[in-house]
Amino acid sequence: TVAKRLGKVFKAIGVLPTDKVIVKKREDLLDSYANSAGKNMRQAVEDAMGGILFIDEAYTLLPTQGR
Repeated sequence: TVAKRLGKVFKAIGVLPTDKVIVKKREDLLDSYANSAGKNMRQAVEDAMGGILFIDEAYTLLPTQGR
């Protein structure tokens, strides 16, 4: 909700050309194929160009330490 509202505000004040918001989850960026994360992330960034890329629960992309 916040990302969608920010998209509208940023477009209204001229920071972004569109108010589109692309939402991706961890599962959208990481899959079972080796070396696909970079390709998936690149595609997500390209899809969001001119708008906002929101990665839901982005903290889950970091490796856990001490577990």
